[in-house]
Amino acid sequence: MGVCLRQTGPCATRSVFTCSLARSLARSPLAWTKVKAWATATAEYKKRAAFALLWGLTVHDKEAPNESFLACLPLIERAARDERDHVKKGVDMALRALGKRNPALKKSALALACTLRDASDAPSAWIGRSTLRDLNKR
Repeated sequence: MGVCLRQTGPCATRSVFTCSLARSLARSPLAWTKVKAWATATAEYKKRAAFALLWGLTVHDKEAPNESFLACLPLIERAARDERDHVKKGVDMALRALGKRNPALKKSALALACTLRDASDAPSAWIGRSTLRDLNKR
């Protein structure tokens, strides 16, 4: 939640709530269903919540198989084109966390990050560069 607490301004409260909700929901049996449902939402904070929740699952769902996370890569790739800062940062946070979960997921996260880095749209390229920077230093 450190990232969320550093934010200031009118959106900070909503962002802190989104991260807190995602952390709590990550322990719920509904979590995976909500990631898939919210990732395609148009509302900014609902969409961000999907990726904050995915981040929470990478940390808290110790029993989840790699396939569950790999199934979310297309959601990440699609949402990476969203120019809204809170969505962009949520997607970036989820992809980096997925890559830190284990070596197999790191390989898949790096492959997607390379694809995003080379994309023509700015949000995807930003997420790709950020993920590559973070995962390559580990």
